[in-house]
Amino acid sequence: MNVVMDPCGDYFTGNYKFIGFDRIMNRQQLEDEGFKDVDDLISGESTEDGALRWKRETQQEKDLMPDRNENEFDVYLHFDSFNGKKGYVLVANNGTKLIKAGLILAGDSIQEANPEVIQFPVVAHFWKPIPDIPCGDRPANYARDVQITLSKLSNLRLKKAQAELYPMYLYNKDYVSGKDLSFGFNKGIPVSTGID
Repeated sequence: MNVVMDPCGDYFTGNYKFIGFDRIMNRQQLEDEGFKDVDDLISGESTEDGALRWKRETQQEKDLMPDRNENEFDVYLHFDSFNGKKGYVLVANNGTKLIKAGLILAGDSIQEANPEVIQFPVVAHFWKPIPDIPCGDRPANYARDVQITLSKLSNLRLKKAQAELYPMYLYNKDYVSGKDLSFGFNKGIPVSTGID
């Protein structure tokens, strides 16, 4: 499910001016919502652009997503404020067909007296909030970061190869000067034994 959130919203208080959800609904679900003109809707796959179609087909090949059929439709459920009152609209056909609309009813006398305190019927839990990112950080960034692990393994292999190529030894500085120990292949290092 794709969530469209107000980028200026506040995740600490849950105050958003709008929030919406892309969904897939079948014919029966639409009829249960009271929508009778289901035959006027465009089926979900025909509303997809090339990138979305490629993603869906790839996910279906990997059994990550069920096959779509002609009785499934892409819809968008949008919560917003209308003339100071909280409400919702459910649309299809890329927003050109209205399926359902209504106001969010007050739950108690305080909300009846002041409709602006009515909250959207959405509960969001933010694992780790980040400024300017409505949904915050993802646990997956910490639990399964394969790229960082592969990078660490590559760095360890490089360090191992360097250690094998450039080993360290102890030497007696009375006999060998430090300048003679610079790296070189097939290099002769002069040594003075101190014997005349």
